Amino acid sequence: MLTSSDFKYGFLILIGCEPLAKETMDFYESTESIDLSGENINSISINSYENEVINTFGKPSEVEEIEDPKSKYLSYDGVEFLRK
Repeated sequence: MLTSSDFKYGFLILIGCEPLAKETMDFYESTESIDLSGENINSISINSYENEVINTFGKPSEVEEIEDPKSKYLSYDGVEFLRK
């Protein structure tokens, strides 16, 4: 009979399977893709100036100016751009 002292190193291998993995894969296989190649995407860089944001996204729905520290928030339907 072998005992634990007969082995210098021990290995433990666990194999698992997520029960919802098959359902998840079935969902992705049945989902149709959407061709977005004809869509125009408006973008700006992180350090864009205020006029670049306005030229790209139009007039903001709300503008909030703060004195200390001096900054301005341009809001577009819940998305805010901060300009210091």
